[in-house]
Amino acid sequence: MDEVLENSEVGQFEFSKKVIVPAVYHIFLHPDDLERLEPVVPVIEEECKDGLNRRLERLNRKRFGRKQRYGIQARDWEVRVFANHEAGAEPSSVKVVSRLAPSQDREFVGAVTVRVKRPTDKSADKTTGKTTTHPPEAFDGGATKKTREASPPWGTLTYKDDGGEKVFPLTGDATSIGRGSSMDLVIRNSSEDVSRQHCRIRRDADGQVLISDLKSSNGTSLNGAALPPNIETPLTDQSEIALANGVVVLKFNRGRA
Repeated sequence: MDEVLENSEVGQFEFSKKVIVPAVYHIFLHPDDLERLEPVVPVIEEECKDGLNRRLERLNRKRFGRKQRYGIQARDWEVRVFANHEAGAEPSSVKVVSRLAPSQDREFVGAVTVRVKRPTDKSADKTTGKTTTHPPEAFDGGATKKTREASPPWGTLTYKDDGGEKVFPLTGDATSIGRGSSMDLVIRNSSEDVSRQHCRIRRDADGQVLISDLKSSNGTSLNGAALPPNIETPLTDQSEIALANGVVVLKFNRGRA
């Protein structure tokens, strides 16, 4: 919660009559921590939204004569919790990535702010943190244009689930896919045909991209061919991945969208 609220301040963007507060907060936890907290992830997300609403109300009450009004460039907050599979991620660490607006609405609009909270050292009194802010490149008519991402995507997955049409940028070397909230790419599938841990895409040290089925209940297919469980298969630069006999189809494209 504290890291989310701090990001809401660091990532603000001021105009003459308004201040835009980041609306998107992606929280990354060590996989072991996320597995332990998975039952309460929805509560964490709602608590963060409530805290952000309270802070926004306080900011607008305490403007002390300032003409700017604080608000968000979205219909609602987007708070989601993911597993952090980055090399060097430590248990009890928290990484928060914030943006001014949801990517599906504005395509990576606004400042990208990353805040990392590392585990408290036993000899230290405070938890150390690191903040990096990438300012917007430009803005036009009150809306910022496309900016640099914290980690530029090397590929994309385009798909449609219960939440509609989506594009997921591939930025890390490993991406887990499934219905469970601990996955990097969470598939919204009310029929539950997609497994909680369904498949995984990995980019190796040589840049080759591989996919493996994680012993899913209804299987994974690559370009029409069923994948054996727990065996990595190379992806071509444009591939079609079908989950659970085609309940959800992901189109992989190597390169930026």
